[in-house]
Amino acid sequence: MLLTSHWQKIPQSQIKQLEIDIQNDDKELASNYDKHIENANFFVAYNKKKAELDQLLEDWETVQTEIDNL
Repeated sequence: MLLTSHWQKIPQSQIKQLEIDIQNDDKELASNYDKHIENANFFVAYNKKKAELDQLLEDWETVQTEIDNL
């Protein structure tokens, strides 16, 4: 079934880990913003994590909608 194979491509553990990583980055920003504002690599990595999480959640929502419509 196509739905099953698509579902398996969305690793739930990866979503959870990205959420944890982003929360940790948010805490780092809150505690020492000036240090991180000077580090372009921090923001590149931060934005990459957020974009990846957004894509995974969008994929998850698509699959969930397909399941709901069965």
